[in-house]
Amino acid sequence: MSMRMRMKSGMKRVELIRVLAMTMLILLLAGCYHTSKHDAQVLAISEQVIEAHPDSAFQLLKSIQRPASLKHKDYALYALLYTKAMDKLRLPASSDSLIRIAVGYYSSVHAPGRLAQSYLYLSRINRQDGDNKDAADNLMKAEEEANKTKGNFWLLGLINTDKANIYYDQDQLDSALLANKRAYILFQTIHDSHNMAITLINIGKCYTHKYQNDSALYYYKLAQQQAQGVKDTVILSTILRLEGFQLYKMHRYDQALSYLRQSLKTSSDLYNAGKFLNIGMVYIAMHNYELAHFYFLQSLVNSSDLSVRSASYQQLLQLAIKEQNIIEVNHYAELYVDINDSIYQKALATSLAGIEKRYNYERIAGINKSLIIKQQYIYIWLLFSFLIIAVGTLLFFYYRNQEKKVINKLMQQQLEFQQAKIDKLELLQRIAHLRFIPKNNLEQTGA
Repeated sequence: MSMRMRMKSGMKRVELIRVLAMTMLILLLAGCYHTSKHDAQVLAISEQVIEAHPDSAFQLLKSIQRPASLKHKDYALYALLYTKAMDKLRLPASSDSLIRIAVGYYSSVHAPGRLAQSYLYLSRINRQDGDNKDAADNLMKAEEEANKTKGNFWLLGLINTDKANIYYDQDQLDSALLANKRAYILFQTIHDSHNMAITLINIGKCYTHKYQNDSALYYYKLAQQQAQGVKDTVILSTILRLEGFQLYKMHRYDQALSYLRQSLKTSSDLYNAGKFLNIGMVYIAMHNYELAHFYFLQSLVNSSDLSVRSASYQQLLQLAIKEQNIIEVNHYAELYVDINDSIYQKALATSLAGIEKRYNYERIAGINKSLIIKQQYIYIWLLFSFLIIAVGTLLFFYYRNQEKKVINKLMQQQLEFQQAKIDKLELLQRIAHLRFIPKNNLEQTGA
């Protein structure tokens, strides 16, 4: 019985050592990545509110101190949500490195919805950087993944909207119209008024570009009706500005001024520079050069955007030519040339930055790959070491138990041998005793 107890105790010790070894290995592998309760709550809340309140989601996400130390799945979600919040707040992304983390992770697990979103925002960053080829490629990947989901009309609508924007940039207006109308139907299916209004704006812009003024104005009117229930002043202001500019192109100047002035009242000063520019153009058409000059200067004061400033200088130059003001002609001609040179230099720098960024990305990716391989070798070595220790421990206890078995067997044999000797001696003693008993008293022995 004691032998069995000792064997059970030995086996328990072996099992305990094995469990401890595996636990240490798991802790070693996973210890570097941890998501605290606070960070998990931030991610959950941000995902819930990001559509309606992207500014709140953005501030919440910024409260995560060390996002790179989150668990892999949480870091991927953080990367997607952070990029999405920046996109909704119209904040330019400095690089595509963050969203590529989400793309990399969701490519390795079955999450087509989130992978599609990741490709969508990667495409938008590509387009922001002027890389139209990668923008189109990643948008196609987004559509492919989105089609794997069931009933995700919102995501498919966004993808079609972005496809339309790329077509529009390439002057493929018929394709842009088709993609926009497809997006409108998808958003209409889920009663998404916000995106329906944006899609109607884009359809109107396509018709403006095609010089189909009546159709353009018709869709701007539809967009204005749709935007009434959205309560987004930026969208409403944009629609009013586009309607005003469309009426200007149709030579309906009084109506154009009315819509453009309304657009100034419906959003912050941040977006007013383009509206001032359009109002100035209307006043030139109405031969009110003094007010035109005033609004062009207001456009310059309210904008740091090079393209808006270039258009303002161009209009001021044309105005100076109309007024035959040689001093201002020379002045604005010089400013117009300088700012266009700045635009060219910026475009060149952006292009070179894109090449350098891609080179750096490939270089860093190579370094990361080598580090991952080294890390994997370390993990394999540690795992192998733990296995050797575990096997060695098992063998030690096994041979120790075997040795105990042999010793116990020898002891048992010795005990049995001694017992046999004792039994033999007792038998001999009884035989000797019988020799000295008279025959007539044999019944006393019980023989």
